[in-house]
Amino acid sequence: MKSNTLVVSGARVDRQLPYAAVLPFLLCVALWGAFLWMVGRITLLPYSAAGSLAALFPVFCPSRKHRRLVGCALLILLTLTALLFWRQVFGGLAGLLNRLFDLSAARQRYLYDNFAVSAISPIPAVLWGSALTAVCFGWLGAWKRALPGVLAAAFTAVSCAYFGVTPGAAWLLGILALSGLSMAARSELRAAVLLLASAAVIAGLTLWLLPGENARVSVLDDQLRDTLALTTVTQQRQPENAPTPTPESQPEQENKEPMLLQIRESMDPKTILLIVLIAVILLVLFVPAILRDRLQKRRDRNRAGMESENNAEAIRATFRYALLWLRASESDALEMPGYDAAYKLWQEAAFSDHAMSDTQRDQMTAFQKTVSDTIQSRAGRRLRWKLRYRYAL
Repeated sequence: MKSNTLVVSGARVDRQLPYAAVLPFLLCVALWGAFLWMVGRITLLPYSAAGSLAALFPVFCPSRKHRRLVGCALLILLTLTALLFWRQVFGGLAGLLNRLFDLSAARQRYLYDNFAVSAISPIPAVLWGSALTAVCFGWLGAWKRALPGVLAAAFTAVSCAYFGVTPGAAWLLGILALSGLSMAARSELRAAVLLLASAAVIAGLTLWLLPGENARVSVLDDQLRDTLALTTVTQQRQPENAPTPTPESQPEQENKEPMLLQIRESMDPKTILLIVLIAVILLVLFVPAILRDRLQKRRDRNRAGMESENNAEAIRATFRYALLWLRASESDALEMPGYDAAYKLWQEAAFSDHAMSDTQRDQMTAFQKTVSDTIQSRAGRRLRWKLRYRYAL
């Protein structure tokens, strides 16, 4: 199995670094572009793009260890910058957030406590905020490549749901596409493109089947929020020793329709069809992907150590991997060509203190290839299925 990393002077160097560094930059530009579009300051997009260039710092320190250290240093530098220019940075951010609060209040008829700020240029805030986002993406990507995409998608979904406003379908689809691509390795682009195409189909079906707002669902949502808010206020104001009202003292309430029945009646056949269709598509997409990822992890565990630079460790791991093939196929190891020589070689690598040569390593690799090729040539359909999915070989 070809590794995505190289070892240079004891440090792991990612082969896919240019691909992995550009995507966080584009993702950061998309997130800030969507935010600026919502608050009506899209003209500040070039400044957010300039700040997002900080996401490219991994290109200059390809070692993962160095990326983590440089990322920490940049985060400390940005923190000190915010402390030195507190008024410009946080004043500008507060002004942008006030615009978002006003927009959300107009859409949901909710009141927000806006920040008390004076008229401050938002340019320093946009530069600092986009740089902070970019550095966080680059730093998190040094630990786990998929983290920036996961966090960006989750943050977008939670923010849109909480504030009740969206930047538009184009921005959302762009963030979704970049998040999906940033989660996938370069070798997994085909699967990622298929996933994104399926997500585009789901979005298109949603826009086609649900072109507008469902009035009954909106009314039901407002009733539910008002009920929850009234319950919270009542519980906060009720004294601890308040008498429990008896059934005789309670006023008669109107017989209201159960909420579950209202939800059921508000869902027309198109909505039900859309929900079922989306559920089926998600199952078809994600269940095989989860199973494939689990299978790949098992394969990596079975082959652990075979790519080691230490010849003795690689010989031991390769011999163990060959034994897995023999055990899975229930083959007799003594009948396999070259087994005696491979066993002696394994003993030497396991119990001797001297270094093993590259030639000995190649001999063990050749034995393992002979074992796998021989078993595959003799295996039927059922055994091949077991070797691939049950034993992850």
